[in-house]
Amino acid sequence: MRERHIRFNEHYDFTDRIMDLNFYGYFIDKFKIMSKEITTIGGRTLKRLLAEFVWQDDVVDYVRGKRP
Repeated sequence: MRERHIRFNEHYDFTDRIMDLNFYGYFIDKFKIMSKEITTIGGRTLKRLLAEFVWQDDVVDYVRGKRP
């Protein structure tokens, strides 16, 4: 589905992205790190963690279909 989405982009609405397990794995790893930080006494708050969160450039390119 993701490959069709990229190849035939004129037929798909890019407001909805089709991801695969690589993206999911990356995202869930980041979520686990943030969850551990939030539940640690003296850790940063969720609001602060989200404000500091930055996607790596290669992940952004992957979502846009520029990187395999």
